[in-house]
Amino acid sequence: MKNIIISIIIITYNQCQYLNKAIESALNQDYPNKEIIIYDDNSTDNTKKIAKAWKKDHNIVYFKSKKNKGRVNSYRDALYKIASGDYVLILDGDDYLIDSSYITKAVNLISQGVQLVFAKAKVLISSKNELIKDKINNNLPKIIDGNWLFLNY
Repeated sequence: MKNIIISIIIITYNQCQYLNKAIESALNQDYPNKEIIIYDDNSTDNTKKIAKAWKKDHNIVYFKSKKNKGRVNSYRDALYKIASGDYVLILDGDDYLIDSSYITKAVNLISQGVQLVFAKAKVLISSKNELIKDKINNNLPKIIDGNWLFLNY
């Protein structure tokens, strides 16, 4: 794997109860060339305290917006103003990765010439950690043409 850098952006707003798991799952990715960015959309809970605690011992960028910009504007800011990676993985503050080799697998696909532009989780987990079946068709092939996905979903 060349020196492809992956930016893992964790966008959060008042999700401190989930943030530790999101950060830990990003740090546990076995892919070595990654940057982890926590973008705090002006939370009023303990998000800053949690992020700073992780930042102390790990190479994590923490940014707190001066005002609440909303989800889409936060994504845009983090992507265009902070992230420096070749590719981006976005997690919401209550999301986490369960496969520690997820990024490695994606980079391997990219390195093989697969034009990977979108990946989705296979399952959904409720806030009570209950497994919920995927709301999108589970019968989709592992790799899908992006134009086909856009036109059909």
